[in-house]
Amino acid sequence: MDDPGEVLVEQHRWRPQLVWVVPILAALVGASLMVESWKSRGPRVTLSFQSAEGLQVGKTLVMYRSIAVGRVIALALSRNGDGVVVTVDLDRSAAGAATEGSHFWVQHPRLGIDGDARVDSLLSGAFIGVDMANSGKFKDTFVGLEEPPALAHGRAGRLLTLHADTLGSLLPGAPVYFHQVRVGRVTETRLEDDHHGVLIRAFVDAPHDQLISARSRFWNASGINLSLNADGLQVKTESLTAVLSGGIAFEDGPSGLPSTEDAHGADYSLYRDRATAFTPSPGEPDLVRMRFKHALRGLNIGAPVEMVGVDIGHVSAIDLEFSPKDQSFSVVVSALVYPQLMGHAYDTLAEQGTAGSQDRVAALVGRLVTRGLRAQPRMGSLLTGQLYLAVDFLPTAPRVTFDASRRPLEIPTVESSTGELQLRVSSIAEKLDKIPFADIGNHLDGDLSTLQTLLAHVDHDLLPPATATISEGRSTLSALHDALSSDSPLRGSIDKTLEDADAALQEMRALAGYLQRHPDALIRGRKPDPKDPGTP
Repeated sequence: MDDPGEVLVEQHRWRPQLVWVVPILAALVGASLMVESWKSRGPRVTLSFQSAEGLQVGKTLVMYRSIAVGRVIALALSRNGDGVVVTVDLDRSAAGAATEGSHFWVQHPRLGIDGDARVDSLLSGAFIGVDMANSGKFKDTFVGLEEPPALAHGRAGRLLTLHADTLGSLLPGAPVYFHQVRVGRVTETRLEDDHHGVLIRAFVDAPHDQLISARSRFWNASGINLSLNADGLQVKTESLTAVLSGGIAFEDGPSGLPSTEDAHGADYSLYRDRATAFTPSPGEPDLVRMRFKHALRGLNIGAPVEMVGVDIGHVSAIDLEFSPKDQSFSVVVSALVYPQLMGHAYDTLAEQGTAGSQDRVAALVGRLVTRGLRAQPRMGSLLTGQLYLAVDFLPTAPRVTFDASRRPLEIPTVESSTGELQLRVSSIAEKLDKIPFADIGNHLDGDLSTLQTLLAHVDHDLLPPATATISEGRSTLSALHDALSSDSPLRGSIDKTLEDADAALQEMRALAGYLQRHPDALIRGRKPDPKDPGTP
């Protein structure tokens, strides 16, 4: 039996309430998100830029191949204040960006003339671009690029080095064309190490890099190429992009052209245009001189030197020379002549042993001089007045003494046809000066006075009677017109007379016919004709 003094205590068990379900689920979701964030979180890197223009904490993304792989989490000034430090959290999938060799840059909204203009950034704003190196060597501090790199890591293709005398309008990013199809781009332009030229690096994408061979010729395709020939005016350009930002074009040369690449197969010459690129190498030049007694206005350094119409060199210097003996000046023109540009003629001379040695060349030139070989300035363009030097055979040229021992070789000259024309014009002017134009003018003045007096006499004495005679002739013609009109009496009389004359002629014709049939009627008279009822 229970103790009556015992106090019974009722025990309550904890029962889960429905109100706790929501916080528990929220905590589980938060925990799962934290786990996922921890799993997807990649390395944290710091980037140094000159400016943070367009960058925002928590909003600016890190993009790789148009995919977001990170986000900016902090912006701060550098220690010395000459730049900014950007802290970026990368995704685990972009861990390869935190390695040596990777590049970061700020991609601002821009429009360009080439196909790489970032139009999408106009809507999304600035972002940080990344080019992953995936080198395996961890690195978390980078100096950002101010411009996007011209060549991305792992891009298939071929990197070429081109050498040129001048850069022209080529810029990094300029296109490379093959038969007007874009196959690559210029990645770098700078001076050569010896400062005597320009070095240009270009990348040709695969599979177009297989088009490059040892005979490939590269030329500057910038701007517009105008040419005026027998076919008319021709305008050539690769594209609008090449006109504005420059460009390079290349083609495979014919089998006859020598190779232009270096031993490593990566260095080529960049020619100024396509015509120059496919012109055979001129070889080593020879220096020649030509002496002229008259002025050569219009002849400039670089003017062509032609032999029988073929371009074989150009003018390299123009100097004045004074002769104390006769106290006169002469123009000495130095020119670089490329014998190999003579083509088959040079090959023939080489086979005969007259090419290569200066003594042999001098002996050959001496023989040609005796046949009339001379250098002569000629007009290249009537519009510009520019001159060029023509080395040609002039059989009528006066004989000269050729010094084969002089070095450099000196070619005899004759005056230009333009100079001769000027001399002839001067001679004509002198002859015209001798003509007594004043006396001729005085005589003409006297003759004109006499003619004026004669005309006055005709006007006062001859014209009035002539006018009266013409008036009387008009009156006579008018009266004659009235007399011959269709309703005038004279016209009626004339018509009646003509009718009577016609009737008389008919009677005479009938009589003549009767006499022809009856000639005896002239003696016996006319007999009655029963067939003619009108006969008596």
